[in-house]
Amino acid sequence: MERVVEISDRPVFVSLHRGFLKVQEKNEEVGSVPLADIGVVIITGTMASLSAAIMAALMEQGTPVVICGDNYHPTGMMLPVVGHFQQTKIIKRQIDASEPFKKRLWQKIVQTKIQHQARVLEDCGKDATGLRAMMNRVRSGDPDNIEARAAREYWPLLLGQNFRRQGDDPINGALNYGYAVIRAHVARSLVACGLQPALGIHHDNAGNPFCLADDMIEIYRPYVDKVVFDLESGGFEAIDTEVKRNLIAVLNQDIKIAGDTSTVANAILRTCQSLARAFEIREPDIIYPAF
Repeated sequence: MERVVEISDRPVFVSLHRGFLKVQEKNEEVGSVPLADIGVVIITGTMASLSAAIMAALMEQGTPVVICGDNYHPTGMMLPVVGHFQQTKIIKRQIDASEPFKKRLWQKIVQTKIQHQARVLEDCGKDATGLRAMMNRVRSGDPDNIEARAAREYWPLLLGQNFRRQGDDPINGALNYGYAVIRAHVARSLVACGLQPALGIHHDNAGNPFCLADDMIEIYRPYVDKVVFDLESGGFEAIDTEVKRNLIAVLNQDIKIAGDTSTVANAILRTCQSLARAFEIREPDIIYPAF
C-alpha cells in the first residue's frame, strides 16, 4: 500500500538517506519513510526545504510532488520527464487524435461523472432523478454543457443550498485536498502509460501542463465528494490530521472496475492504460469504475 506523505507548515529539511525520505527539524530527525512506499508527496506549508537529491530520487521512481496554496488548492506539481519505453509513439497518437474522437471521449467522461454523482446523492439519501435524466442528454463533446448544469444541481443537493464551490471554508478545503491527492495519482498514472498530461481531451488551457489529468480526474472526484459529505455530516470544523487521513484513504478504497475488485489507486491506473489503448485503436472504449 503506497503512502501519501505530507510536508506541512513546519521549518523542516527533507533529504535522501539510504533509500529513505528523511525529515529533519533543527538538525534532528523527526521521521523517515522508505522511498518505495511513497505514492505522492504533498507540500502544504511554506517553510520546508527539499534537497535536490530527494527530488531526483522521487522523480526516478515516478512519485509526483504536489505543492498546495491557500485552502489546500494545488498550485504546482512535479512529475518525471520519462515514464514509458514507447512514450514518443504514444504522445504522437495523442497529437494526431481527431476532434470527433476526443469529443466522443469527453462525452463518455461526462456521462460517467454524472452517473457517479447521482450514485453519491442516492447513497446519501438524496434525490438523483434530475442528474440521471441529464446523463442521458450528454452529446458528443457536451456542447450543451450538461456537466456544468449537473454540477449546479448536484452541489446544493449534496452539501446544502448555501454551499458554493471554491469558497474559503473547511468543506472546500477538504474537497481541494482530496482532489489534489487524486489528481496527482492520475497524472502519475498517465505518465506511467506514456501519455503527455498537458495534451487534454477537453481541457486546453495553454497555461495548464496537466490538462489531461484534469480531464481524467472528473470520473474519480465523486469518491472524494462522498467522504467530504460524511465528514460534513459529522460536523468537522478544520482540516486536521484525521480529516486528511480520511481523504487519503480514498486511494485505498475498494471499488469495482471491469468486473474486478480494485483500489481506487489501481483503478486510476487501469483507466489510464485503457485511455492509451483508446488513442491507439481510435475507439473511445475506456475502462471506468462502477461507483
